[in-house]
Amino acid sequence: ALRRDEGSTEVPAGPAVDPDVLGGFIASLGARGVESAVSLIDTFLAHAAAQLASLRQAVQLHEVDDARREAHTLKSNAAAFGATTLEAMCRELESAAEAHALGRGAGLVPRIALELERVTRDLERIREELDR
Repeated sequence: ALRRDEGSTEVPAGPAVDPDVLGGFIASLGARGVESAVSLIDTFLAHAAAQLASLRQAVQLHEVDDARREAHTLKSNAAAFGATTLEAMCRELESAAEAHALGRGAGLVPRIALELERVTRDLERIREELDR
């Protein structure tokens, strides 16, 4: 289900991070899974805004290699944390960059930014819960 956010951009309703995927990720990290997950979440949160800024700039300047690399990094991180909508958006932008078609991918950047905000809020909440 989609809901309208401020403006005309549609964002998915519900959680931005799938707790089952995140739980599987934490379990895959072994005995220190929670501690490792907290550290990885911290790292992601510390770098997400800069990655988005780099992605936005690369798309605006039609730097396909940089856009592909930033979209790929965000996609991989999103997949690990169970942020499936963000993952799909970044995959689409990565594909556009690989096809040298950043014009069609430019409209994705504002949607990625909104979804990244949702993911960030969810991960901040989850991180607090894990750190208890």
